[in-house]
Amino acid sequence: QDLITELFEFSRYNFEEITPAQEKIDLAELLEQLEQEFYPQFSENNLTSRIIVNDRPVYIKGDGMMIARVFDNILSNAVRYGAGGKYIDIEIIKRQDEAVVRITNYGSSISQRDLERIFDKFYRTDSSRNAKTGGAGLGLAIAKNIVKAHGGTIKAESRDNKTTFE
Repeated sequence: QDLITELFEFSRYNFEEITPAQEKIDLAELLEQLEQEFYPQFSENNLTSRIIVNDRPVYIKGDGMMIARVFDNILSNAVRYGAGGKYIDIEIIKRQDEAVVRITNYGSSISQRDLERIFDKFYRTDSSRNAKTGGAGLGLAIAKNIVKAHGGTIKAESRDNKTTFE
């Protein structure tokens, strides 16, 4: 059922013309709310979340539900693959005409070869292909399509047991 739901959602974001709403969103507030919603998963996996905001407020224009889905997908992966790393950092940087969000987990690193394909639909790293982590390999593809529909960019870096999505 989850796979079918994700497939429909991916198709919607990938093949339909998406016109995100242009609501004023306080990004720091949104991420703080998501952090609270993830508290049970953080606690269950012995993780501590840390939010770093360099300036407030951090407003963006966009579709709040879509933007929340992006961060939900990334935080879910951070919990799933960074459970051994103790921390998940959520950093919000306000620049002149943009906002940058970095979500970092401190689990095992992702190879450069895998990083090049991590946002492709159905792609899962070899080390992630097990029953414990689950997932269909669509969450990051959905996140990429939503970010792109909002005129933004998304990327990932991984080294030294640290993975950051920006």
